[in-house]
Amino acid sequence: MATLKPTARKYVREVFAALEPKIAEKTASPTGMPRWQGLDGGTLFVLRQETLSPEEWTLIDELHRVSGLPESGLMDAALRSDSRTARLLGKMVGTPLMSGQMDEESLKRSLLWAVLRAGGVSLRFSEDAFERGYDEWLKATLARTQTSVFLAPVSLQLSEPLDLGDGVELAQMDDDEVSACLTMGAIQLVLPGMTGTAFVGNRAAIRLTFDVPRGPTEDFSDEDQAKAIEAESAAFESAQGVVQALRLFQRGRVSIGGHVLLRGDGSMQGGPYRSPLFPQQDELVLSEPQEFRAFLELFRAALRKNRTMAAVARRFGYAGERPRRDDEIVDLVSSLEGLLLSDIRRGAEYRFRTAIRGALFIDGSGLTAREVKKQLIRGYDVRSAVAHGGTPSESDLKSANGESLTLDEFVEGIEELVRLAVRKAIECVGAGNGWPPDWDALALEGASYPAADA
Repeated sequence: MATLKPTARKYVREVFAALEPKIAEKTASPTGMPRWQGLDGGTLFVLRQETLSPEEWTLIDELHRVSGLPESGLMDAALRSDSRTARLLGKMVGTPLMSGQMDEESLKRSLLWAVLRAGGVSLRFSEDAFERGYDEWLKATLARTQTSVFLAPVSLQLSEPLDLGDGVELAQMDDDEVSACLTMGAIQLVLPGMTGTAFVGNRAAIRLTFDVPRGPTEDFSDEDQAKAIEAESAAFESAQGVVQALRLFQRGRVSIGGHVLLRGDGSMQGGPYRSPLFPQQDELVLSEPQEFRAFLELFRAALRKNRTMAAVARRFGYAGERPRRDDEIVDLVSSLEGLLLSDIRRGAEYRFRTAIRGALFIDGSGLTAREVKKQLIRGYDVRSAVAHGGTPSESDLKSANGESLTLDEFVEGIEELVRLAVRKAIECVGAGNGWPPDWDALALEGASYPAADA
């Protein structure tokens, strides 16, 4: 092991010395793929052809001509005699999902690139660049795990990063992450009539970081492969869960437009989910970040403990994705019905029971229990009209004090009542309370949920 680094130093010094005179023959040239680049850290991104420097082209074009140098053979021998690298040679190395052949040539090539970049893309040998480049190269070569970053751009306005636990955070994307999202179509904000230009007014994203095992693929079992696939799919599900919780936490429109998975080997995959659902001015503004983190913990616990909570949250989430209000109210009433009538199987009068139980259960709306009951009955009737292809009655599209409302205004009011009901239930179940409540005790005995002495 002691001979690998000294041999690598001599090898890099000899190769750089042989290649440096060739730089004058090269010019900076474009690469094959254009790349999105941000302008001055702002909102405007342009699609530009990347170029490789003369030094980089020299390393690409001339490397095969120095393969016969004496130090090249000594480096091969050092790689084969070092137990750390010898175990990887001649094998497919990577993760359970992606791997490539590792041999002496590939390791020498990656070492040269590491030192080149550590030295500011210079072929002039320096001890400092070698030390940093060699350490980075050896660490990457011997790594037993590979870090992946899952990004889901979200229509959310936030001022500071928010750690949500379990490797998940709400944060602003940097230029490289925005570039990846534009490349894969996860952000679709190309300016009309301006090909190759994009305006990215919001860099907010759900970011999830996780590790997968790395090494010779022959060491991986079928279970390792299944776990790696599960880790990637779980990232998507976790992002969807955060959006569901955001919709329940406070009023506002929030959605995910797509995703990108950035793997540690430089590869990426992803794409759009759909066209942007809502205009930018409708984006949810997270007003109480730390309170949301506490709510998210209860949300996760409630969904693990109770299938009703999971189904109701999912249905409420469907409502949050509807661009049409008449479609939204169908999901909202179904969500409330699923929550408040979870103990009723059949043969019941759903409309009246939903309204009564909602009036008993919903807190914080600013309405009396009688007004809540009246609005929920109206919401039920509007839902029924829409579901059967009719037009809601003007007598139903009213506020609690009798003012006429547009369909949009009416549905927003119903959405807030449903949100208050589902959020209260999730917080209570997440904190350890059972579901459903004793509805007879609430209605006939003045009981509370959760119990006042709990």
